[in-house]
This record gives sequence, C-alpha cells and structure tokens, in this order.
Amino acid sequence: MHPARNHIHWSIPVLFSGIFLTWHFGLLAGDEAFHPDPRVKPGARFTLSFPKLQKDRHGNTSEMEVSIPKEYDPNRYHPLLIFMAGADGSSKVGSAARLADADKFILAGMPYPKGANNPGQANMVGNFPVMWAYHKKMLQELHKVIPNINPDLRVLAGFSNGGHCIDGILGLGATEYFNVFILADGGGAGGSGGRYRSGRGCHMFICWGEKSPNKRNAPNVISKAKKAGMSVKAVEMKGIGHKFDEKYMDMAREWLENTVAPEAAKAMLSRAKKAKTKRPVKALAAINGMKLLVGEKDEKLNKQAQKILDAIEKSGERELKKIKSGLGEEAGSAKRKSAEKKLQSFIKKYQGTKAATEAEELLEPDGDGKKEKEKEAE
Repeated sequence: MHPARNHIHWSIPVLFSGIFLTWHFGLLAGDEAFHPDPRVKPGARFTLSFPKLQKDRHGNTSEMEVSIPKEYDPNRYHPLLIFMAGADGSSKVGSAARLADADKFILAGMPYPKGANNPGQANMVGNFPVMWAYHKKMLQELHKVIPNINPDLRVLAGFSNGGHCIDGILGLGATEYFNVFILADGGGAGGSGGRYRSGRGCHMFICWGEKSPNKRNAPNVISKAKKAGMSVKAVEMKGIGHKFDEKYMDMAREWLENTVAPEAAKAMLSRAKKAKTKRPVKALAAINGMKLLVGEKDEKLNKQAQKILDAIEKSGERELKKIKSGLGEEAGSAKRKSAEKKLQSFIKKYQGTKAATEAEELLEPDGDGKKEKEKEAE
C-alpha cells in the first residue's frame, strides 16, 4: 500500500516522563514515517466512496463514513472500531460512537453489498464470500488512507445482520484485519458461517436478547469462537428482545476499555521493543499508542516504555555523531554529499526524536553544517 504523501511540516514538543520528544506531523516522504491522506485530520469526518464496487443493499454507491479522533496524531497508532448495522445496513458510523471513545478511536461504518443475501431468507445476509471480497476492498482502502491504524486493537462490531456477517466472514479472513469482535443478537442463524479461522489472541463479546429468536444461535457462535482460540465474554440481555440495548452497549465499551485495551497496550510495548533499533519511528508510534490506551495508570508499562525511549535516543545520538563527521568537508564534495544523504535517511528513521530534530537543523540552508564548523573554530 502506498498512502498519499503529505509534505506539510510542523512539530509539537511532548513531555514523556521528564523527556521531551518532538512529534513531527507527516513531513517527509519515506518508508519509515506514516503518511496519512490529507483528509485525515484531528476531529475530521469524511466519506470513502467505492463506485467500482457493487451498490449497497439500499441501491446506493457503496461508501464508508470515517470519523477521525480529536486526539489523532499521525505518528501514533490509533485503535479502530467499525460498526455494521442491522437490517439492510448502513455506511454511517452509527453505534460505533457509543461503543468506543471517539476522541481516541478511528470509527467507521461498513455497509452490505446488494445481491449477497441469504438464499433461504432474503432479509438476511448470507453470501459470505461475496461479502468478504466486498469488505476486504474497503478495508484495504481504509488502511491506505490511514496507515497508522493500531495493529493490536482493531474492532469489528455488528448488530443483527452485522453479527451474522461477522460470524460468516470469521471463516474467510476477518482475523487478518481485526482482533476484537462484538456481536449483538446476531450470528449463527440460517446456517451462517462455518468454522472460524484461528483466532488465537483475539477477543469476542457476544450478547443476545433473553426474549430474542436469535438466543438459540448464540451457543454455536460461542463454541466456534472458543475452538478458534478466542477469549469470549458472553452476556444475555435480560428482558430484551431483538435489540442492542444501550445498557449492554455500555457494557461492551467497558469490556473493551478495561479488559481488551490493557492487553493491546502490552502488545504495543512488545512491538516497540522489537522495533527500537531497526525501526525507531514504529517503536515511538507504538509507545505513544500504548500511552493513548492506558495513560499513566500502568506504572510498570510506563517504566518499560521509558527505557525503550532512552535506548532509542542514545542509539540516535551515536548514529548522528558518525554522520556529522562528514559535514566538515567542503560543500559539493563527495563526502559532504554522502553525509547529507545519510542525514536525510537518519531523519526518516529517527523522526520524533531530539537527534532527528538536530539533524533537520543541520540540513537547513542557513545552518548548513555551520554548527560543526563553528565548533571546529572554537
């Protein structure tokens, strides 16, 4: 995937446990930095259109409404929650905003394609290979537009037909894009779905109405999820029929925040440890993503994160020191050009650190290596 390049440059110093990190917003091209689409801005809401896909069940051009969190930072991993509505579905964010914190989560709505109904019951979804091919193209575009979606917290939620759809595509590849699933009074009906693909490490919240006809299908979904290796939270909505009651929406959100998010934060820290030497930008994004999920309340995780940050800064300082030795050469010389090229690569690799900020200053036209020459003169 090749996300759109954004060459606007500004920075904000962020205090992390006593150390300032300068976060740079989408300024340089390169494989290390994240480059979201220009529409992706804090608090923005826009629509992705898919005119080449089949129309949705309402007969309209297939679309996906996307909500960007107010705390969005292109150099931080942000969690994702996509909601699929009941009946003929919707492209709107809808109930996603009730299930997750819109200030932190990327939210989206995903519709159903026309002509993918259940042959035995036309009002239900059912042709899951068609549906998954349709949804997969939407998801690929979403990840292209927003490349910093949290790889450890991606939620797919659905009510009624949305639950049936999740149940069906869990056997086709949904775990390639999501690791958390919320099914409300849906799934397992009309023969929907077969055996799930491996879901080891994944989570499922499933709830059903005590008075709902879909109550009898819930045990099948629970069994398949557990066999696939998922951790399952199963809840009966007392006194409720076929409905995703707000009380249970709030319960699902609490489960997401208090059970799932802390595990995702640990996974983020592990990701940062692995990336700290070869891909510091990704390590910093993971640490900042971890902070978004748990804040300061997990002292142990924050101490471990600080050690990683310290290691990244020291590594950057060592690499920059070697590169700077070539800046004392005459302008235009081969060694000088080589040093400047290395500086550009260094900035991409260490974007967001104090060392990268210093490297940027060395490349500025009015400060072009002057600091190094001034030091030599002294």
